[in-house]
Amino acid sequence: MRIVWNQNALDSLDKNINHLKKNWSTDVLVNFLDIVDEKVELLKTYPEMGIICEFKPIFRQLVITKHITLFYEVETDEIYLHLFWLNFSDSLELQMLLS
Repeated sequence: MRIVWNQNALDSLDKNINHLKKNWSTDVLVNFLDIVDEKVELLKTYPEMGIICEFKPIFRQLVITKHITLFYEVETDEIYLHLFWLNFSDSLELQMLLS
């Protein structure tokens, strides 16, 4: 399966990377990026490994770290990455971003 990153996914990942650069060590940042790479690669083989999103069932959600969840969509030959979400953020904003 092919992974497709939409602009929201890129922007939200970049926001999380910038937060880590500013507030954490380089080791933490590198570890986070390794985990993202690992889990995105796993999605190619196991596209349905994430749980179905309660409020928007076309999406699946996959915990990247205890702080970050990836929201994505599975199509026939492609997996669309939509958003890397900080789990402690406002859920109403999340619903708006995914609508």
